[in-house]
Amino acid sequence: MKIKVQVVVEFDNGVSETTTDIVSFERDQLSADTFGLTLAEARDVLARLQETLVQHQVDDYLQEQSHCSHCGSD
Repeated sequence: MKIKVQVVVEFDNGVSETTTDIVSFERDQLSADTFGLTLAEARDVLARLQETLVQHQVDDYLQEQSHCSHCGSD
């Protein structure tokens, strides 16, 4: 079994959508020891999710700041 975790970002204006692969891993044989995520896998998923989320938020914030909110010019 191959598991892939992705983040899909949909912007408020509906113009664009991005999909980012966060992590993937495989489970060959299922047993009590292979159910769910290992602690290392969970930490990796969380770290990559945080990295992706923050990058999108920073990009969005910087895009908003590049235009004058009063007149709309750059």
